[in-house]
Amino acid sequence: GKRFFEELDRDGDGQVTLEDLEVAMRKRRLPRRYARDLLRRTRSNRFSKSIGWKQFLSLMEQKEATILRAYTTLCLSKSGTLHKNQIVESLKGAGLPANEDNAAAMLRYLNADSEGSISYSHFRSFMLLLPSERLEDDPRNIWFEAATLVAVPPPVEISAGNVLKSALAGGLASALSTSMLHPIDTMKTRVQASTLSFPELIAKLPQIGIQGLYRGSIPAILGQFSSHGLRTGIFEASKLILVRVAPTLPEIQVQSLASFCSTILGTAVRIPCEVLKQRLQAGIFDNVGEAIVGTMQKDGLKGFFRGTGATLCREVPFYVAGMCLYG
Repeated sequence: GKRFFEELDRDGDGQVTLEDLEVAMRKRRLPRRYARDLLRRTRSNRFSKSIGWKQFLSLMEQKEATILRAYTTLCLSKSGTLHKNQIVESLKGAGLPANEDNAAAMLRYLNADSEGSISYSHFRSFMLLLPSERLEDDPRNIWFEAATLVAVPPPVEISAGNVLKSALAGGLASALSTSMLHPIDTMKTRVQASTLSFPELIAKLPQIGIQGLYRGSIPAILGQFSSHGLRTGIFEASKLILVRVAPTLPEIQVQSLASFCSTILGTAVRIPCEVLKQRLQAGIFDNVGEAIVGTMQKDGLKGFFRGTGATLCREVPFYVAGMCLYG
């Protein structure tokens, strides 16, 4: 472990920087984003730009059991090492192209020793560079893919629990902020929909009352909860799928595609609620039931989706940029 840390630390100052990690990833033909992921998960605080031996040792201890378990699934020799024939057998067991050329490439990739064998330390050094979620994949696929540059798409398994947690957290956060700021949104809508100035509206607040300020809050809160929950859940699920199906895709493209898909679906769910909210805020209707019936009678189903094109043109670029920064 210490020797590998010193190998990563190119200038020998006892600190491994992002540039050091990117060089290591490039040398091993691994995605550049793995370097940022490793630094982010290992550094002592979010402002640190490097990791020391203490943080690296902590990373090793966290991943040791998983890496050792992965190593023991390979066809090891009696001495616990891997020679070319054991690698060929491991490839056969994984349903991968099992020939001596591929086995030789895999030996070279992990810097086999003078006897042409791979020990646990070689394997561990490689696996330490991978994100935690990739350690759960078949180690034969990961090693083969990196050594031969032949992509092996693993089965896509989405953790429903994590996606649901993300969706619920996003929905609750948006619903809470909407409920707190709804009076301000109502005042904005009334100023825009009338000839009143803002000071004149402030003077009429006692007449409007709390109930008037919260008019339209039910569809607003429900719309934001469902929309943002759906957006966050789809965003996380899309990222998982894209990272596994296209592991070499740059992170910025993964973030952009995931946020694009999630924003379109999330916004489409919210637009009917926005239409109802604004009509209630403007005083066109007195309650949600009346707003639904009145909109349906006057404009039909398409009335609930008024302004969809303009809304998407505004929100897709906005949320794609925002989610990329968030991710």
